[in-house]
Amino acid sequence: MDERRLRDPSIREWLMSLNEMQKIAANGIETVGYELSFIRGRGDAALAVYVCDDNVATIDCDGEINFNPDIDLR
Repeated sequence: MDERRLRDPSIREWLMSLNEMQKIAANGIETVGYELSFIRGRGDAALAVYVCDDNVATIDCDGEINFNPDIDLR
C-alpha cells in the first residue's frame, strides 16, 4: 500500500471503518493493485469502492467482492 495513503487521515479512517469481512476481502484485492477510493453508506449498508487503473470493484458488508459493479465514477 502506498505510504502516502497511510498518512492521509481520511483514507486511514475509511480503512478503520471497514468491518472484518471487508478488511479480509480488501487485503486480497489490494495485493493485485486495487486502492480504496471511497466508502458509500455507513454501518451494515457500507460499500467500499476500490479502483485499479480503469477498473472498479466494490466490497459489500459481507465481504463479497464485485468486479463488475454498476457504478459510474466521475
